[in-house]
Amino acid sequence: MPRFATNISRRHLLAVASALSTAPIFSKFSLAASASKPKIGIIGAGRMGGALGTAFAKAGYQVMFSSRKPEELKELVASAGPNAKAGTVEQAAAFGDIALTVVPYSAMPEIAKQVGPVLAKKPLLFDVSNPSPQRDGAEGEKALQEGPAEYLARLQPPDDDLFAGKIGQSDLGFSA
Repeated sequence: MPRFATNISRRHLLAVASALSTAPIFSKFSLAASASKPKIGIIGAGRMGGALGTAFAKAGYQVMFSSRKPEELKELVASAGPNAKAGTVEQAAAFGDIALTVVPYSAMPEIAKQVGPVLAKKPLLFDVSNPSPQRDGAEGEKALQEGPAEYLARLQPPDDDLFAGKIGQSDLGFSA
């Protein structure tokens, strides 16, 4: 069994179910790039990003998983099916009509610098990441102290609407 499909907790399954339950609302967005289902760029392809992306791909959405090493995502892409492909963070950000971020909070400042302006133009940005000081160090601690949405809004590029008003976190870490 692939690494990303093992040991999925109840919390992960609830997040996937939440994502799938919101899938019909995506078609209500007026997206110039797509006349049917929007394409989803996934920033982060670990356990959670892999599970969510696979669920979306199997529901008929075109998905691009991203990694700093996209060649390592072959098994994930194969298991997700014909609607999935892999690319770099920049490629996934450009690919998606909407974006999903699923990375450790220690990576958030770099993600904001790397693809913030591209993500700021998306009509919908889901952040499914959860700050954890044990894993993320100082960035995770800052995010918990400030609140995840406030922390992410502070990372946005000047004069861009990267995170403000597009995301908010629930107790599942799933954006509203």
